[in-house]
Amino acid sequence: MKKIIIFLAIMMGIYLISSSLMAYSLTDENSAFVFDETEATSWSVDGVNQLYQQMFFYRLGDIGEENSITWSNISLYDVDGDGQTEGVSAYYGGTRFSLLMSALLQGGDDNSHQSWLNTTVTIFNFANEDLHLFLYSDYDLGGTPSDDIASVNLTAQNVYQVDYDAHFAVLTPLTGCNAYQIAPYDVLYGSLTDTNPTTLNNSGGPLSGDATFALEWDFPSGNVYSVNFLQSVQPAPEPATLLLLGSGLIGIACISRKIKN
Repeated sequence: MKKIIIFLAIMMGIYLISSSLMAYSLTDENSAFVFDETEATSWSVDGVNQLYQQMFFYRLGDIGEENSITWSNISLYDVDGDGQTEGVSAYYGGTRFSLLMSALLQGGDDNSHQSWLNTTVTIFNFANEDLHLFLYSDYDLGGTPSDDIASVNLTAQNVYQVDYDAHFAVLTPLTGCNAYQIAPYDVLYGSLTDTNPTTLNNSGGPLSGDATFALEWDFPSGNVYSVNFLQSVQPAPEPATLLLLGSGLIGIACISRKIKN
């Protein structure tokens, strides 16, 4: 009986924590981006959701587990005065480091199947050890989870994921990221949420099915840094058109730079 009571108490605590999260939404033109304090759960473009889950993790030092970022002081704002909330700012404050995040959603014309999300994170690392920041992404392009192809293009420094029947998303992290990995959902998400430190192995696919990817930035102690990356949803090209990715004609920069104190 005692075990049953304890179990019910634990489940009630989990329910209260999960139910206390507040949903926020950025909207612009044909696009809506939905998130709460811990993760993004939807990126709808022309009425079709492209995103299953996206979230930040961190680890201090080289041992121990990763922890997810829970944002606070979340503020939405109308950037261009059109009555839509395209922008958001948020804060994460710890005793050893803090983060400032801002993001701006730019939608496309109706039925264009285009949308962009520009995100900047400023990192204040005053710990006595390196800070490892991870961005985990699980896109389900076209609203379907098992028919995407994800790959890294080292020449163009792109991570891209494509669903030929619907849309594709492009993220360009390699100019600023220290490591990356494309892997199935259970492998990558499982690694970031277990009790062991995660080492991304720079495997770039191509991987088909329910593919996910993660990016990692490493920040030495005692400095301020900034990371900027632009995600995009675009119409799916013909397979041969993906060669354009190698020329850098499609894609966006991800820059990590040190800011002088």
